[in-house]
Amino acid sequence: DNIWGAVALHNFIEMLRSFFQPVNVHVTIADGNITLKNDALLEILKA
Repeated sequence: DNIWGAVALHNFIEMLRSFFQPVNVHVTIADGNITLKNDALLEILKA
């Protein structure tokens, strides 16, 4: 839950987008699978 995690997630999504060329990419993050120290970041990811 820091800038490097956000960069890694962004790069992963861009890799999927460039390989599969979908119109949209939807990412689901389950609360039980990830522990974030920043509640605001978790709320943004849930949106």
